[in-house]
Amino acid sequence: MSFIKILDQTLDPILEKIVQHDFLQRLSKGTLEKEIYHAYLAQDYYYLMDYTKALLKLSDQAISPDEKLFFAECAEGCLQEPAFEIKDSIAKNASQKTNACANYLNFLHRHSAENYQNSLASVFPCFYVYYYVAKKLYPKNKDNVYIDWFDIYTSQLFENQNQIILAILQKEYDSSDEKQKNNMIEIIKEGAWHEWHFWDAFYQ
Repeated sequence: MSFIKILDQTLDPILEKIVQHDFLQRLSKGTLEKEIYHAYLAQDYYYLMDYTKALLKLSDQAISPDEKLFFAECAEGCLQEPAFEIKDSIAKNASQKTNACANYLNFLHRHSAENYQNSLASVFPCFYVYYYVAKKLYPKNKDNVYIDWFDIYTSQLFENQNQIILAILQKEYDSSDEKQKNNMIEIIKEGAWHEWHFWDAFYQ
């Protein structure tokens, strides 16, 4: 079975659960409470600070100059995410990380300390899930107050980044032994569940 088919079989049930989540449904309809959205941005800021480090570590691990440059540019791009627009407010209010955020970061730290394939698999879900969600739930109402969030994650730039990381992932998967292939799929699956828990934390 091809890597793409295995990936689809692995992620489709999780993605379906993610897009049905109240947080994302309300975000899509523009009815998400602003305080919940800002709480999400605060947690996303904490996440992106470490996610950026994971991407830079991946850039260091890469052998290909093109892959080194790609992950370094992705790390720089994280600084343009919506969460960084409220970083001064986050610093002032000093909210703590949710358990979901802390667990996701521990997951990233653990796999970033391993080989290139595992590190790659651990950062992939953030790319893939956000692109999938934004495309699937793009607001019908152009006056949606959260339309900018969807525009970022459906942009041509983000689509291109998804295509590139997917191609790198497939290359590494195809050249790996069965144990490594299974590791990569399990890491991607776990990462996708961390995405679900990240959003679910705001309804606990």
